[in-house]
Amino acid sequence: MGSEGNMKNSVVTQVSIGGFGESTTAKELTDYLEEEVGLVWRCRLKTSWTPPGSYPDFEITDTSNIPTFDGYKRVEPHAFVHFAVPESAGRAMDAAGQSKLILDGQPLKVSLGPKNPYTLNQRRRTTTPYKLTGVSIEIGTLIARDEFLLASSPRVWYRTADDDIYETVPVDLLDDDDPWIRTTDFTQAGAIGRCLSYRVLISPRYEKKMNTALDYLRARRVQEERVRWPPRIRDEPCFGEPITDHFFCIHHREGISFEIMFLVNAVLHRGVFNQFHLTERFFDLLRNQPKDVNIASLKHLCTYKRPVFDAYKRLKLKASDHSNQSVLPTPRS
Repeated sequence: MGSEGNMKNSVVTQVSIGGFGESTTAKELTDYLEEEVGLVWRCRLKTSWTPPGSYPDFEITDTSNIPTFDGYKRVEPHAFVHFAVPESAGRAMDAAGQSKLILDGQPLKVSLGPKNPYTLNQRRRTTTPYKLTGVSIEIGTLIARDEFLLASSPRVWYRTADDDIYETVPVDLLDDDDPWIRTTDFTQAGAIGRCLSYRVLISPRYEKKMNTALDYLRARRVQEERVRWPPRIRDEPCFGEPITDHFFCIHHREGISFEIMFLVNAVLHRGVFNQFHLTERFFDLLRNQPKDVNIASLKHLCTYKRPVFDAYKRLKLKASDHSNQSVLPTPRS
């Protein structure tokens, strides 16, 4: 998809195009550009975007009777166009600068996409995207090696803009450099900052693609848990009910300083502990230990890469280790 380069060179195959009329379709723009400039792989034409202040109403159960409102100000029509070769992107830029790209009597405006470093463009040109169809994902907490607690926060509502997309090749392409491709919202019960486990469900017919994607994630040191099949799946207590805090944390506990509670929440948000394992017995242990031992133990637990399923037992073990280290005699020189 591109020529040889060095670390400072950049390769651009995507351009942003504007200036055409509201009635223009992605196919019409593609046909014109292929005739005047070069082969186009994909054209994503945008005439709409997420209106300011629009949020999903999660109380609605019957989505067939939702009223629609299209009276908001829309963005100027524009498109993200992926050419087959970088030279076409350059030609489009030059032609537009000389007012040689005229569609339905309107001059087109062209701007180049982000000029990524050469190493990033090498990956974009040589890495095949993994597009898996019919995939569902669940967010939750691994409370035991074979037990997954389906969490109500953050439940993600996923929206995409109503784009007109025309593709000329039957292959998966990388995402456009478009900040409005998608938006995400957290549901009314959705506090951010406590879920690091994901359960992905995929049809067996896509096993080869799935294994390729897993190999890619493993190469980037993404943790993978092998569990017995089928794992036990259950909802967390009070699943789906509104909570008061937008960012989940455990608040003040009597007899425990803010500094210690801050570290407890840090371990929690790292996914090492989960809140259902933080029993009163766990907090009593914090109350009865010296502050410096608690700080050292919790800081050490923050370095863990895997979840711990018995918070009390692990904290007691680490506290014992640090206590023993603090009373060791200093060797004489």
